[in-house]
Amino acid sequence: RLHVGARSTVYRGRRLADDAPVIMKVANANHGTRGEAHAMLRRELEILAAIQSDRVIRGYDVSTFGPEAMLVTEDIGGESLDRHLARGRMSIAGALGVAAGIVAGLRDVHAAGIIHKDITPGNIVFNADTGEIRLIDFDIATAWRTTHQGFVSPRAEFTPPVIYSRE
Repeated sequence: RLHVGARSTVYRGRRLADDAPVIMKVANANHGTRGEAHAMLRRELEILAAIQSDRVIRGYDVSTFGPEAMLVTEDIGGESLDRHLARGRMSIAGALGVAAGIVAGLRDVHAAGIIHKDITPGNIVFNADTGEIRLIDFDIATAWRTTHQGFVSPRAEFTPPVIYSRE
């Protein structure tokens, strides 16, 4: 067990079909009905599928784990950035590399028309051995509404100025 949160519990395991390492995000029993939990995880899988990025965790499937719904994603063998940082500081070069990876991931997320809404060190996976970064936990993410003129923020006062540009 890697993490226990209000809405889900996260485990590391292996996929039976090919023995590939995977992460299993199991919706907690107190998070609505089994159907509601399955729908929430299916939506998260659809969001992950819409994002083409090496900096965003790849979603594989939504299944069941006993009576509970489960999202299966890739496992890069890392840990959350908050856990990594709790053990000590990073070098400046290391921190800049991580920051660049996060920014690249967010660029790809936004290019897909998605707003993550919960970017924290706990929702960034970092593999210190390989330098890989992945943004995770898209369960509260939303899509931007689009019009023929481009993206429209749900809250215009927070829309970056470049979105209003006609260039």
